[in-house]
Amino acid sequence: MQIRLASHKDKEKILHFIRDHWKADHIFLRDPNFWSYEMTSNGKPNYILACDQNKVFGLLGFIPYEIAEPFAGDIALAMLKVREDMSTLGIGPKLLNFAKNLSNGEVHCVGIVDKALSMYTLLGYQTGHLQQYALINQSIDNYCIASVPRQYSQSLPEIFDGLEFSNFFPSKDEFEKIEQTEQRQKDFYFVKHRYYEHPKYFYKLTQIRLHGKIQALGVWRIVKHNNSCAIKLVDWFGCDVYLASLLRYLHDYSVKIKAEYVDCYTSCKRLENYILPVSQVKDLIVPNYFHPFVQKSVGISYATTAKNPHALFCGDGDQDRPS
Repeated sequence: MQIRLASHKDKEKILHFIRDHWKADHIFLRDPNFWSYEMTSNGKPNYILACDQNKVFGLLGFIPYEIAEPFAGDIALAMLKVREDMSTLGIGPKLLNFAKNLSNGEVHCVGIVDKALSMYTLLGYQTGHLQQYALINQSIDNYCIASVPRQYSQSLPEIFDGLEFSNFFPSKDEFEKIEQTEQRQKDFYFVKHRYYEHPKYFYKLTQIRLHGKIQALGVWRIVKHNNSCAIKLVDWFGCDVYLASLLRYLHDYSVKIKAEYVDCYTSCKRLENYILPVSQVKDLIVPNYFHPFVQKSVGISYATTAKNPHALFCGDGDQDRPS
């Protein structure tokens, strides 16, 4: 058995493996063009394969955070799967070890089954859970998406003085002025491809400026269920000191459009100074799954090779995509 990078010739093998060993009606099978958009670079599949001649025994997808040089920067892992009849052969750890040496940057994975976290820990990854934060629109009389306790009340973070918000995609020069953390770097072309050019979702990108200078960029979208809607902040670039201010700005917008709430999954610890995590509010349910809709708060685990403090979001990897 060989552990190797996939080539152009492996497309059909990968899709057949997803069909036979993952999910027969997966979005990648229903829409191969979306698979090409999400999981290839210049037509080459972004997968690590465990294989023997023409048989695939396991695979691990990855998403490079730099378009021009895929292995020069960080990568996010997506879709680790091993055949059930091969699950005792240590293929999963071998794929993850291969991934650790694939890039010159850090390796991140968001959305791990809890029982698999110990495997990542043994391989030297830092692991944890993203916290979910939400600002509820308390002017709503009847919630359809969230389940909000009858006596619920919440104080809102203030917007820092001097901040300005504008909803449009920045130029390359402006984007590169944003100070990203050293532990999670995404280049301009990745952000443009991942959010501005997304074929399925309509993302909005909000610039945060202080005295005219760009400080950060937030990525969010509106989700709907029946006749109700909510706002999901899925990614963030820049100093996290402004994150609570953006959530307050989006909360005020949610009131305007009658959205039930704005929420965010992140490992950023600073938000705890402003907003209580959803998991710490009794009987509050803020759903994460909309296709199909499930009225349930969901935990999201992560692993990363970054050793220093870092902030991951649900937009890292493939968590925010159609299923």
